[in-house]
Amino acid sequence: MMLARVKQTCRWNTVTAFAGREYIRNEWRRVPAGLEAEAQRHPMLDIDAGAQPEQVAPAVEPARTKDELKALAKEAGIPNYWSMSAETLEARLNENDSD
Repeated sequence: MMLARVKQTCRWNTVTAFAGREYIRNEWRRVPAGLEAEAQRHPMLDIDAGAQPEQVAPAVEPARTKDELKALAKEAGIPNYWSMSAETLEARLNENDSD
């Protein structure tokens, strides 16, 4: 994968190349496959030919609110759930899930 951006010495902040793709000075953007040689010849673009594909972080489940945890604890039949902290509720629910 090849990335490109507008050279710092270029008088324009944006350059349109490769059939309408816009490149800017402060951000690396992908060069379309098959157009790498053209990108290397372009006088207004800096090229990063050794760019690695982006690593996608695994999806993180959003934290549940205390009200959601209380509702789940009530469903699970956990006694005294209304007086527990969110961390304790989470731990008790996880214990129930593993059973």
